[in-house]
Amino acid sequence: MMRIRKSLAIAAVAALPWWAGAFSLLGPYEAWQTQALGFQLPAPASDLGGPQRIESGGYRWQFSTITYGFTYEFQRYFGTNGMAAVDRAMEIFNSLPRFSLMSPDLREYPEMGMVKVNSRAQADGIFDVKSLAMAMVLEQLGLADPVRFTWVIHHVNPDAAQVGYTNYFVRNMNYDPVTLIQTNRVNGVNYAYRTFWRPRLDGWPYAPFADAFEYANNERPDPSLFLNLPTDLYAVTPYNQDRLPIASQFLPAGYYSRGLTRDDVGGLRYLYTRDNYAFETLPAGVTAATNVVGGGGGYGIYFGTNFTGNTNYTFITATNVLITDGLRAGVDQIRFVRVNYDSIMGVVWPAYTNVYTDIVVSNRTVVNQQVQRVVDTTPDIVFDAQELPVGPTGIPIPLTRTVGFGAQAPSNRVITPPVRLTYTTLYPIFVNDNYLGGQNRLNVWGSFDGSTNAPVIYGFGGASIREYERSVVIGQ
Repeated sequence: MMRIRKSLAIAAVAALPWWAGAFSLLGPYEAWQTQALGFQLPAPASDLGGPQRIESGGYRWQFSTITYGFTYEFQRYFGTNGMAAVDRAMEIFNSLPRFSLMSPDLREYPEMGMVKVNSRAQADGIFDVKSLAMAMVLEQLGLADPVRFTWVIHHVNPDAAQVGYTNYFVRNMNYDPVTLIQTNRVNGVNYAYRTFWRPRLDGWPYAPFADAFEYANNERPDPSLFLNLPTDLYAVTPYNQDRLPIASQFLPAGYYSRGLTRDDVGGLRYLYTRDNYAFETLPAGVTAATNVVGGGGGYGIYFGTNFTGNTNYTFITATNVLITDGLRAGVDQIRFVRVNYDSIMGVVWPAYTNVYTDIVVSNRTVVNQQVQRVVDTTPDIVFDAQELPVGPTGIPIPLTRTVGFGAQAPSNRVITPPVRLTYTTLYPIFVNDNYLGGQNRLNVWGSFDGSTNAPVIYGFGGASIREYERSVVIGQ
């Protein structure tokens, strides 16, 4: 899908304070993104899709109001505290203003300090439900992990002149939110890389693959650094946790997100700003509105000097003929609405009706048409809890997600609901050899922050964290 974006004046960009950031776009795997090159890895390291070239425009939702709800299994396992944790994640997205009203350089959003660690939760192996919900929602909104995809291998070619040597052809798949040019800096951190071939080893669950392994280096790295990495690349601490964007996804145990970083917001602004036009088809279920008073979430688009006063365009209000295909702008703001979901009966009650104005350019005519969609069976985003399988090494798979890319034409890059985000119910889980005395805890779901309040844990029969910690000590 071709994106048509209003150009920024060169002088205006040059006048902005310099900062370095990046986002990556998410979409279906392209033909070259194979497992042999580090893509499409199976669980537990599975990605939802692959990084997209900015020329393709990425994938996005076409309406600004997105509903979410919880299955019976989620409610039973996590309770009201767990649902409240997800609500807090959604409130962070809802607090964002219209993307068109943000400053050009996004100076109001920090590039650091949004990821913190709670030492008690870290020691107890607790994953934060809210933070992982934020990461999964960013993924569902169309953003990929900008650190993981800073550098990717496009193809490899053995060097015919030197036996045993391989040439790795590497691409940069990150884009600056202001200039939209490629960059290797994420939230101000310069990421270098080392190409390597990962063979199948004992305990390594994946087939052999090549990868460009990123590691943080705030200054442009000396080429000699590429020669001095440890043999075991995974022994390196490659990332600057304090500057990780939330779109870098699944934070380790004990880490939690305070909010969105500048790069997270920059990626969302690129996809959803009203200046970003794309040829799109209305999703299934969107119909002409029969009642213009409804559950809000519509958007109004000011077309600016590209359209206003241009005699080549005609502005009209649509009749009863619904225009499904045409040039559409970004919705300019995302709002999440929680609905009551009965997953056993498969109904949303009461049904949620979203009436909004769809502004579409068709046949050189700007049309304002009142449309609606009714959410009555399944929320757009479903939070679920199930006993997920374990990975090849025996470690439980913590999360699974479905995709909303759909089997649609490549030119129609629209994310379509519903999507399902599932937490495992295997937590808490322990590991030992033969005796209880050798037991070690692995992980447990919980909620925590930087306050003096003790973390809340889930899935341990309603017990407190003190009781959870005591149960492990008794076994030792």
